[in-house]
Amino acid sequence: MDSLHDLEFEQLRKRAHALWGLDVKANKRSMVEGRLRRLVEGGPMESLSALIGCLERGADDPFALRIFDALSTNMTSFFRERSHFECLREELLEPLVASGRQRPLRFWSAACSKGCEPYSLAMVLRDTLPNIDSWSVKILASDLSQSVITEARRGIYEESCLRDLDPALVERHFVQGRGPLAGKYRVRPELSKLVTFALVNLNGPWVHSGPFDAIFCRNVMIYFDEETCSRLIQRLRGLLVPGGLLFVGSSEVMQQTPNHLDRIRPAVYRAA
Repeated sequence: MDSLHDLEFEQLRKRAHALWGLDVKANKRSMVEGRLRRLVEGGPMESLSALIGCLERGADDPFALRIFDALSTNMTSFFRERSHFECLREELLEPLVASGRQRPLRFWSAACSKGCEPYSLAMVLRDTLPNIDSWSVKILASDLSQSVITEARRGIYEESCLRDLDPALVERHFVQGRGPLAGKYRVRPELSKLVTFALVNLNGPWVHSGPFDAIFCRNVMIYFDEETCSRLIQRLRGLLVPGGLLFVGSSEVMQQTPNHLDRIRPAVYRAA
C-alpha cells in the first residue's frame, strides 16, 4: 500500500485540527500511517488517499470518526490519578454533606474513554452521599469515539481492570460474570443509572449547557495545541457553577492560571 504524499499528510493534519482540535505531530507520521493502513485494510476505503478525502464530509461522518479513533489513544483505568477523586470528596462532597443541605449535583466526564472515569466518579458519589437515591445526581460522560462509548455503556470489564481496586469496593459496585462472561465484571445498575453517555466533539458545538459542579477533562489536551487548549479551558470554565471544580491531567498543568480559575491542588482548579 502506498504511503501518504506530503501534501496528503498536511491535509490530514489540517483537517484533524479543524474538525477535532487534534495536533497531529509531524514526527508521528510513521505511527499515523501505520494506524491508517490498518483502517484501510478493514475496508471500505480503497486507499489512504480515499480515506483522507472522506474527512471533507465533516467531523461527525461515521468513517471520519473511525479516523479519529485511529489518531487518538484510549488509555483508561479506574481511579486514575486517585488524588483527584479524594479532592472531589474533600473539597465538594463532604462539606456538602456536613452542611445538611441537599441539592442537585451535575458532573461531566469529558473524554471518558471506556467509562472507567465516570464509573469511578459514580462510586465516590454512592460511597459518600448518604441516601444518594433521594438526591438528584447526574453524570454526563462523553467521548468522540463511538467504539469506546459503546463499550462504556456496556459497563463490562475484564478482571484484570479491577485488580488494583479494594475487594470491598468491587463487591459493592460490580457483579461477577458467569457463563460467557466468566472472568469479567459488570457495573451494578445502581452505578450505571447515574451515568449518561454521549458523543461530544470538544472542538465543536456542545448541546449541553451545564452548569456542572465538577468537570473532569483529563489527558485529552495532550493532543491539542496551546491555542485550542486555551479556548477549551475557557469554554469549560463557562459551564462550571461558582466554586465548581475543573480537573485536568497531571501532565496538562497550565503554566498560567486561566482567568476566573484558582489553582487549589496539582491539576485542580476552582471557578472563582
